[in-house]
Amino acid sequence: MGAGIAIGPLAGGALAASIGWRSSYWLEAIAAAALIPAAAGIEESRAGTRRSLDLSAAAALAVAMAGLTAGLIEGRQSWSSARAIVPLAAGAVFLAVFVAIELRKREPMLELGRFSNPLFRASLTGALFTGLAVIGLMSFTPLLLERGLHVTVIASAAVLAAWSGTSMAVALATRRLLGRVSAASVVVPGFAISAAGEFALGGLGVGTSWTRVLPGLVILGIGSGLVNASLGRLALESVPRERAGMGSGANNTARYLGGAAGVALVVALATGSGGAGASGLLAGWNTAVVVCGALCVVAAVITAACRPARP
Repeated sequence: MGAGIAIGPLAGGALAASIGWRSSYWLEAIAAAALIPAAAGIEESRAGTRRSLDLSAAAALAVAMAGLTAGLIEGRQSWSSARAIVPLAAGAVFLAVFVAIELRKREPMLELGRFSNPLFRASLTGALFTGLAVIGLMSFTPLLLERGLHVTVIASAAVLAAWSGTSMAVALATRRLLGRVSAASVVVPGFAISAAGEFALGGLGVGTSWTRVLPGLVILGIGSGLVNASLGRLALESVPRERAGMGSGANNTARYLGGAAGVALVVALATGSGGAGASGLLAGWNTAVVVCGALCVVAAVITAACRPARP
């Protein structure tokens, strides 16, 4: 995952500049299709005890996720429009339907009783805030570099690699650290460092050089690497071994829902609070990094509170 985050912006920028921005989506579709046959032969991923498929809950959650994501995307244009309100309302209704189904199932897809485990709550909270405060901001960074700091598409991808490459390197190094300390003890400082990195990305103005954002991106990369590596481990440590798929799936769902909300939040702040032109975009960005940095601080506080008390 870390390698994908590091390579993705560079590959996406190169494809957008040479073939067009749609090409990256075609490449992802082809790669996903190529993985389908491989999935049938992965013996080690099959559970020792067969569980029934929770199809009704899966369908309800799929509709809820689609509605909430679509509503958040449309909300960037207008939060009062029917195109935003209707899918958000539908998503909320089907999310309630999903909870009702899971409460009645003998073998639910998501065991709601797991939320009583503070480590499970920390895992999902951390994933949600990662999407909300980090993925949302980093998704907007190339646009900031291109339209605010007047950097080319390829160069903006290379600048973003200061974050993604650092994140990958730190995540790989954190694997060894997690052999000696608990994942929960790494999440909190990871979010604190991420907050520092995002605050360092503020204060931009017309004429600011792209080098000004490099220290903040590196610091944020360190925090992101710590958080990503520890959250993956925490998602598995917080559930029984035979329910590892549920822990990982819940963690990823929270991360991507948070990412959809984070993109909508950053776009709204960066484009709606500073006025027109490059100066307005930079002013809006300065507001967005303060909000996202504050969200990282909130995430650190919440995940610290979710850690179980020592006996």
